[in-house]
Amino acid sequence: MNLASTSTTPYYEDSTSDTTPLPDDDYSAEVDPSEQLFDILCMATLGLLGTMLAIYGFVIVRRNTILKGIIEHYAFVDLLNMLLINGCHLCWGVPCAIWQLNEWSPLLDYIFSGIAFSAVSVGFPPKIFLTFNRFFALAFSGSYYKFYERTNYVQYGIMAAYPLATGIAYAIPGCGAIFIPHGQNFFYVEGACGEEVMYYTQILASYIVLSIQTVFDAAIFYLMRKRIRSFQAIQSHQNSKQKREQLKKEMRLAAQHRESRNKHKFAYRAGIDRQPKKKIFLKTTVTRSGMAPPLEARNRRPKREVIGWGTSRWCEGWIGKNEHGKEETYGGYYSMMFCVFLLMCVPAVCCAALLGAVGYYVGKGKR
Repeated sequence: MNLASTSTTPYYEDSTSDTTPLPDDDYSAEVDPSEQLFDILCMATLGLLGTMLAIYGFVIVRRNTILKGIIEHYAFVDLLNMLLINGCHLCWGVPCAIWQLNEWSPLLDYIFSGIAFSAVSVGFPPKIFLTFNRFFALAFSGSYYKFYERTNYVQYGIMAAYPLATGIAYAIPGCGAIFIPHGQNFFYVEGACGEEVMYYTQILASYIVLSIQTVFDAAIFYLMRKRIRSFQAIQSHQNSKQKREQLKKEMRLAAQHRESRNKHKFAYRAGIDRQPKKKIFLKTTVTRSGMAPPLEARNRRPKREVIGWGTSRWCEGWIGKNEHGKEETYGGYYSMMFCVFLLMCVPAVCCAALLGAVGYYVGKGKR
């Protein structure tokens, strides 16, 4: 079927014709090649970009851990709308704009054009269902949300039936959608029947859906703002309550610390807190090599076995065995101090005694 030969009457001369106003065969000669190239490049670029973004959106929604259940399916159906429209422009619109494939294969032209027009109807149900879902989740304290969740199968049925009904309407002979090349390069419908189908399935449906979405989205915005304010108020109240509790706890601890400090101070002044100090015995080990290790503070004397009296490099002391069975000299430090005392004090005492005796006898002789 040669679509270009279906009508040769210009659109502005006869608007009552049921046939789609298509360009004449000589119209392609009047098209500017640069404008045609620009249209093709724009359609190819935007179609490729939209298709890639739709596929990427499928991947993102699939990996998302928050969107689950029917909410995830809303997003999938809405992305399917974007994928179908951009894919039809890329895979069918661009080749038809270049090689006029719609004139060589009218069946494929009807199929791709019908999918492109029906894809618009795919996005209407999930948008309005998602709006209702948000509204019932926030309004009336969520009382009707569970009731709305029970209508999932009804929602799935509408999301599948409405685009299918639109596609069937465009499959009626004389009401189908086609692609118009020859410098115009867009999808449109055949005759008045196609325009009527497009009006009821797209234009009127868009008015209804967008109006409902606008009203409910405004209500959702107000309810969300109210919910956030109430949550912030509760959070601030909890934070202030926690701060008060923390301040009370700190004051209580400070009071207890001050009270215990005062008790300790008064008890110390009264002499109650004075306890006898433990005696610390110092052990000095003098080895046979003459190296004295550092002192070690102990609360009790180490177990040892006294062998006898012996001498060391420094002074004399008791020779014994410690708890490890090693011979050691005990009392070396005190023996050394005792020896120093004897060396200094004994001669002085002897001299003093001798001088005293001499003076006594001299004084006795003078008498």
